[in-house]
Amino acid sequence: MIRTMIAGAALALLAACGGGDGSDSTPDASAAGFWNGSAGSDTLLAMLVAENGEVWGFYTDAGSDRAPQDYGLIHGTSSVRGTTLTAKGRDYRSNGQVAEGSLTAEVAEKKRLKGKIASGGEIGFAADYDSSYEQPAKLDDLKGDPWLLADNSGGSSVISVAADGSVTGSAAGLQGGTCALTGSVAPQPGRHYFNITIKFADSPECLLRNQAIQGVAIHELVNGQGLLVGALLTADKSRALIAVGMRRFT
Repeated sequence: MIRTMIAGAALALLAACGGGDGSDSTPDASAAGFWNGSAGSDTLLAMLVAENGEVWGFYTDAGSDRAPQDYGLIHGTSSVRGTTLTAKGRDYRSNGQVAEGSLTAEVAEKKRLKGKIASGGEIGFAADYDSSYEQPAKLDDLKGDPWLLADNSGGSSVISVAADGSVTGSAAGLQGGTCALTGSVAPQPGRHYFNITIKFADSPECLLRNQAIQGVAIHELVNGQGLLVGALLTADKSRALIAVGMRRFT
């Protein structure tokens, strides 16, 4: 899905460590899939539109180092009427600001999205379909050796995934110690992404003390190296964590 974007993130990490109303017999187009493209003249964009209309969009400046702190996230819900996709949600910017936003696009099913994103301004975008969306995600790709992750808060963590999808690990603490992490991950049936939940311990060391965050994770191979990208939101959707990770072989 996001090989072009994540390749830069991997280098940075290595260096650091609906339906219609029945009035028309023509069925509504499906926007479900992975979509890769650009917004404006200098922003890389990669989106996941799920079957239920949930939208997860990663973006970063083309000239950035593509470290996790350089990424923003668009999250919202969408529907399609005919060939027009409309979505509303939030824009979690790389500077920490959160803004309400919307997206409209014309859908060429399994080919192309083209439209506009509005969030404190309006910008055009275009993205092409990535058929890897149709390749089922495998838990075997995540289990085993732990994953070293860096996130957009500037933090780092190590997590392990067991054969049953349970997650355990720890994050670097706010006061010099560690924050225990638990959770679960499961493949979305028939699709190339995972649904993931992470729970932070009830400790002052934890960035999100005693909170659970939920979202999606995508496993990619870049130059033969397994990489993991995740986007997770707090329950009130006031904050987003974007994490990029690779194996820490033991």
